[in-house]
Amino acid sequence: MPIEKKSQTLMHWIIYHLNDLFSYKETMLFAVRFKGIYQIAYILSNVYFIAI
Repeated sequence: MPIEKKSQTLMHWIIYHLNDLFSYKETMLFAVRFKGIYQIAYILSNVYFIAI
């Protein structure tokens, strides 16, 4: 499995489980707190998920 695909899969797994732990509002506050890094990762994982 290519490294890029493995890292995207890992990111999707992390985000999936974070969304289990946090409500939507808390997730968005979490994203803002980390300067949007989480939000960018969430968007990238959605693009990857759609591309499957």
